[in-house]
Amino acid sequence: MSGRVQVSGLSVAEVLYRFVIDEALPGSAVDPDTFWAGADMLVHEFAPRSRQLVARRAELQAAIDGYHRQTPGVPADPALDEERRTSANLSRRPPRLPCTPCTTTRSTSHSASVNSLAGTEPNAATC
Repeated sequence: MSGRVQVSGLSVAEVLYRFVIDEALPGSAVDPDTFWAGADMLVHEFAPRSRQLVARRAELQAAIDGYHRQTPGVPADPALDEERRTSANLSRRPPRLPCTPCTTTRSTSHSASVNSLAGTEPNAATC
């Protein structure tokens, strides 16, 4: 089972497809076509931002690797590291974005897709 399955605009690993169809969806009251249509919509909606984040991560990792190549064997200095994070406008942890059904910080299409997949209206329980 190493192939790929074409479903609703996605190319999905066959093992993932079988898991969703055979184990995850049964008993959930979610129709497989509805699930895969929603998954397709979410993947395509967030793919551009995901690519941006992966590129930013690569930039940060390259900067970290460059620093360690320039200063081999230098012990870590938490105060200096904090100063570097601050000057680079980096925080210890990125801010967590709330789930769309609770707020309007993300697109309404995301909210609609979450609700259509869950079969619910927006409320705290769907977050």
